Amino acid sequence: MYWGVKMIDLDAELYGVRRSAKAFVVVSDGQDWSDEVGASLKLARARGVRVYVVGVGTTAGGLIPELPPSPFQRRPTPIHSTLDRRSLRAIAEAGGGRYFELGTERDEVIALKILSDVQQRAQVFQREEIFAELYWLLLATGAGFIALGTLLVKERTQLWWQLAVSISVIALLL
Repeated sequence: MYWGVKMIDLDAELYGVRRSAKAFVVVSDGQDWSDEVGASLKLARARGVRVYVVGVGTTAGGLIPELPPSPFQRRPTPIHSTLDRRSLRAIAEAGGGRYFELGTERDEVIALKILSDVQQRAQVFQREEIFAELYWLLLATGAGFIALGTLLVKERTQLWWQLAVSISVIALLL
């Protein structure tokens, strides 16, 4: 989980902060957790990342199958694994997610439940559009040009017409 959080941090550094929901899915039997799990969970929660846990195995346990060794390798010692539901539930709870277990329902259903939960808990961002009234600004600019146009008029009649139109446009603006 620690490296996953670091990947999210690097992604934010390179491409900017994304507003999408973030989640980790941990698939484990719950055995052999290091001391870094608690620190990684705190780091994930601080970054807003939820941790969902999928338990694999049985409480009775069993041997984990290994690939057959090559003729020149020693046969590895068999690994016995048992499902530790209590630890996995604690990790899911500390990570703000949920605990699921393979074999209790179809894999697709578990995946859809995780996706649905992430989507429901995601923050909803709505785009807000702001409209600025340009009508009055453009009308005032036009009135200003008409007023400036009066400076170029040489005939007295045109000057009075220009002045009358300018005054009426300014009166409309106010």
